[in-house]
Amino acid sequence: MIRLIKNGGLLLLFVFANASADCPRMISQSPYITHQLDYLGLKSCLVGTSRYDKELGLATTGGLLDPDAQAIADLDADLWITSDWTPRADFDAIKGHVKQALRLQSFGSMQQIEDNLLQIAQASGDQAALQKALKFPEIWRNQTNAIQALNQNHPKALLISSCSGQPYAFGRDAFLSDLFSHMGFDIVGKPQRITHLPITSKTNGLERFIAAHPPQIVFIFERQLTPACQLMQLPKGTRIMTLDGTNFLQPAPVLLEAMKTFEERWRSEGGF
Repeated sequence: MIRLIKNGGLLLLFVFANASADCPRMISQSPYITHQLDYLGLKSCLVGTSRYDKELGLATTGGLLDPDAQAIADLDADLWITSDWTPRADFDAIKGHVKQALRLQSFGSMQQIEDNLLQIAQASGDQAALQKALKFPEIWRNQTNAIQALNQNHPKALLISSCSGQPYAFGRDAFLSDLFSHMGFDIVGKPQRITHLPITSKTNGLERFIAAHPPQIVFIFERQLTPACQLMQLPKGTRIMTLDGTNFLQPAPVLLEAMKTFEERWRSEGGF
């Protein structure tokens, strides 16, 4: 079925793969994809998930890097959804065992998340899902605009995973950096999506990175400030803030809840 849908001043053409009222049988190859389906109201369509969604009690189909071709084929799915982390050769070999397959780009920008939702909604043929996908860009941008208003000075920010073990920094090509840029922060560091900063008995890659790219605030995606964070050497005047990564680290609409919590905290502290 082909339909024209008006979104603002744009006229969008959608070719629906499934126009029936029945819920298409879907497989999610990652928890973040499950979150996207949940936002679209399609989570109940799942018949299989990756090994990381075991709590749903559905058949498991391996992971992003090692999808289980036989398990996927056995489920006779209408739609299998994975990401570009799944090797192209594996994707091409498996897609013939399902009616339709999507290999999504998701970790580079907020635009990719918007595209994911539209692709999934289009493939599902569900009108309600499509409307939610079309509204998502406006919703998340409204939230970032509210936070940006608190950051008129565009503070330099560093986004890191942790202060110990094998931490890494999010580069400017990561969806999380894109989100924080829209929130009014100037992201410091390297362009690439992830920069690993190993901490050993001989060197502290994290502290060296901070010295080379001095931020005004360091965001750490851990629930609490660990002793390693408290002992970390920071430039004078640099603030440090821990954020729960549960929702922030998923390239999915759960970011809306993460931003809501962040705005309340950031506003209470007066922004920057």
